[in-house]
This record gives sequence, C-alpha cells and structure tokens, in this order.
Amino acid sequence: MVAGREDATFPVAETQAMADAIPGAEMWVVEDGAHLVALELPEVVTPRIADFLARHD
Repeated sequence: MVAGREDATFPVAETQAMADAIPGAEMWVVEDGAHLVALELPEVVTPRIADFLARHD
C-alpha cells in the first residue's frame, strides 16, 4: 500500500488498517504526497512499486 501523508480522503491510519488486513502487504508513506501520490510523484512511487514487483515475481 502506498499512502500520501497529506491524503485527506484516506488518512495514513486507514491505509495502514487495510494493509494490516492483507497478508503479505507492505505499507509505505510518501511524506510529500496526497491522495493521487502515484500521479503527483511518479519519480518517487514508480521505483518502489517496481522493487515490490521484482521481489514478488
């Protein structure tokens, strides 16, 4: 799960609760991100997602 620290729609605590409910899930908070963190900061999010996928291929 990727959460933006400034996300008013899904606060970090709610995203963490979802991650806790999914076996094997990982949680990562982007400090400067908001609700559309993957669109806002693709240069930060994309490598992290690529790393996750590489480890779970």
